Amino acid sequence: FFNDTATTEIYTQAFVGSVRCVQETGINAEYMGFLNDLGLCYFEWGKFDQAIEQYDKVIKLELKDTTLNAYPHFYRGLALFGKGDLIRAKESLLYAKKQFDEAKKQFEGKKEIDQLKLVIASILINICRIDLKNEDYVHVKDELDKAKNIYLSLIHISEPTRPERISYAVFCLKKK
Repeated sequence: FFNDTATTEIYTQAFVGSVRCVQETGINAEYMGFLNDLGLCYFEWGKFDQAIEQYDKVIKLELKDTTLNAYPHFYRGLALFGKGDLIRAKESLLYAKKQFDEAKKQFEGKKEIDQLKLVIASILINICRIDLKNEDYVHVKDELDKAKNIYLSLIHISEPTRPERISYAVFCLKKK
């Protein structure tokens, strides 16, 4: 991402156009995606307050889809963490985890389940980062073990795209 006025202006114009489109059509899906992407840009630029503002707008849409509702809470938690607001970051991440856990049930046996598991593992790791910053070590090991087990469950030895890395990862795990 580029941190310059021209890029910001393009996103501002796109935002105004998106708002107009939503107002005229009542379609929220494109608007939600745009706000998430705009939040990501602000996050990458280190503008955490603006990122949080975009995610809050998505959250206010009160989407019925559990997965779509969980992502802005996840991203909001990361932005709050970046800003240093650890209490609200953890609350947002815990809410996202709860939503993703619910969504996991509906995706069991489908290809999207691996993506959900990755996000849940990432949430667990980020919650541990918050706990470590707060010097709250009580649950860190258990949560990291849960995240590790999720990652390990996603290693498909038969996957042909990365056989060397997977074989090496399995070797390292067996070695320990």
